[in-house]
Amino acid sequence: MTAIGWAPSYSLAAAALLLGGCMAGLCHPDMASRASHLSQRHKGLAVSAFVTGGRLGFALGPLVAIGVAKAFGMEWLWLYALVALVAALGVRWGLPEPPPGAQAGEGGLSLLRGLRASLGEAGLPLVILTALTLCRAVVNINLMGFLPTLYVEWGLGLWSGGAANAILLFSGGLGVMLGGVLADRIGMRAIVITAQVLSFFSLVAFLASPPGLGMAVLTAVGLSMYLMMGVGIAYAQEMMPRNRGFASSIMLGVAWGLASFSVYPISKVAEQVGLHNAFWLLPGFLVVSFCLSLFLPKQAKRQA
Repeated sequence: MTAIGWAPSYSLAAAALLLGGCMAGLCHPDMASRASHLSQRHKGLAVSAFVTGGRLGFALGPLVAIGVAKAFGMEWLWLYALVALVAALGVRWGLPEPPPGAQAGEGGLSLLRGLRASLGEAGLPLVILTALTLCRAVVNINLMGFLPTLYVEWGLGLWSGGAANAILLFSGGLGVMLGGVLADRIGMRAIVITAQVLSFFSLVAFLASPPGLGMAVLTAVGLSMYLMMGVGIAYAQEMMPRNRGFASSIMLGVAWGLASFSVYPISKVAEQVGLHNAFWLLPGFLVVSFCLSLFLPKQAKRQA
């Protein structure tokens, strides 16, 4: 991924991003599974702490990347590879081993049968939670991907766009932690429903605000949009306690992976009516996610 500055064509840059994204995504299910086992009493908070680290990295990363690219050129983005190496050493030497799964040591067919049984026991609530996460991921991905472009269209420049993304994601990191703290007190379902309501109103407020005020409103958007992110992962793990890594991959991989395909139709609409007008489609996904959240059980059905 850090080699995109060397790519001589769009196709090679896209291939580098695809490969880099696949490699980066490999760590998420394992790390989320480790995080959920750090505290039996406060699983929502533990997983939220893991997700918060990622949000803070997303917040600071674009600003650092823009600085490197402007000062030295895109070719020097390879410096980010050093960050990945340090993170790998931290995982190898500084963190406990992940807990063994219920099917540890079993063959491929037995593992598949175990996953199938866990999915069947999790049932409809897991499907609802996945669909809900998909709707929210559509909003998140398009906000993260197009905010800099939106601010450039408004004539405020790339630095303003990078700052907008940083505000969104930094406040999102705070929102993830807040959601984890509150979920251990009032329950995961309550946080999930609350997040849908707050996200809708804050996003509408941002779209209705002028660019300057919108920069401030992005704080509320970030807090509300990421309020349930860690909680959603912990919720899925409660539904599939014998396959926590796989449950995490559904939330982080399946939902967010499918949501990434929404970028193309949103961009096509933006070419016709403008990016800001196209963004008015996004609150509709939050209406759907709110309706879905009402059907979640008050407590995840635990597997034997």
